[in-house]
Amino acid sequence: MRSVPVADKYFFEENSRSPVDRREPEERARVYYRYQEKLLTGAGVKVTREQLLQIMNRVQQLFKGVTFVLFDDVLVTMKALR
Repeated sequence: MRSVPVADKYFFEENSRSPVDRREPEERARVYYRYQEKLLTGAGVKVTREQLLQIMNRVQQLFKGVTFVLFDDVLVTMKALR
């Protein structure tokens, strides 16, 4: 998907300006909404605002409680790469 680099660039720029996770909830939601909008429209998917909000809510439900864990060798490898 060519839209991923465009959306990622947008998010990176926003996060550089001010960390997204430290912003007010409404501002944070605006950034996440715009990111998803760039992904979908860049891929040629036309969605209404309501549809996009429904998609975002569903994804949030699906990933609720999901955590990420490092593989055992990650920290050792990162130190070796320094």
